[in-house]
Amino acid sequence: MKNIIVLFVIATALSACKKESKENKLKTMDWLVGTWENNSEFGELQESWEKVNDSVFQGYSYMIKGKDTLHSESIAMEIKDEQVLYVPIVKGQNNDQPVVFLLTKQTPKQLVFENPNHDYPKKITYNKITSDSLVAVISGTQRGKASSDSFPMKRKNNNTMMKLVLTFVSVFMFGLFQQETPKLNGTYRSVFEKKYEQQTFKMVFVDSIFKKVMPDAVMYKGKIKYEKFRAVLRYSSDDNPIEIDKRDFGKDTMKFTTKSKIDLSKTVARGFMVKIN
Repeated sequence: MKNIIVLFVIATALSACKKESKENKLKTMDWLVGTWENNSEFGELQESWEKVNDSVFQGYSYMIKGKDTLHSESIAMEIKDEQVLYVPIVKGQNNDQPVVFLLTKQTPKQLVFENPNHDYPKKITYNKITSDSLVAVISGTQRGKASSDSFPMKRKNNNTMMKLVLTFVSVFMFGLFQQETPKLNGTYRSVFEKKYEQQTFKMVFVDSIFKKVMPDAVMYKGKIKYEKFRAVLRYSSDDNPIEIDKRDFGKDTMKFTTKSKIDLSKTVARGFMVKIN
């Protein structure tokens, strides 16, 4: 009986420690909350952060020059499976899909997030200089060479602007997720890029079903998985999945990419699907 009580006490203490550790991780990031800005010859950069709750930070960053928006991204920082994730979605990059960075270092004055599989950046660092100034650094590989960019920023004392920006992001993201996903329909013929010499095939789409018909009339049938920014075609786990960008749905010519069934980050073929019916 005594042993059971001891084990219960130990388990409760460990659980409390884990909870406290989670809270401490985000609590030490409170200095990031607010709106930060950097003005240079390249344009005006602003980054805003809001603490949504004890496990989620929401951020938004954009750069403008004159009337042109040169860069915009929404960022989620959250705890998942005992890890702190930094997840940006950059408009016009990575097919508008999120890229996940993990928190690898944290001190009261520094936050380091890394994704070694991403090209640029591989690392995102926030260095706290004072309560009203920080330096954000992104680093990685560009054109085969190590590269980095630094962005010194000052705190902008404009809570109204931050709330307006974050409200806009929330409404935009909500509308994005609420949009009805279009479906693939029609008959297409595959055309591979020259460097990918592979056997052509015909593809028949009917809403959530596809049929892949080979030249020898052998047919494979499978379901279409509709994701946020793409459709994934795969009739078995032994088949390399085919991905089609959502923006091409309904067009007479759609780009497609075939991924490795072993490593989904690797492309094994690429080409076009041309509508024939």
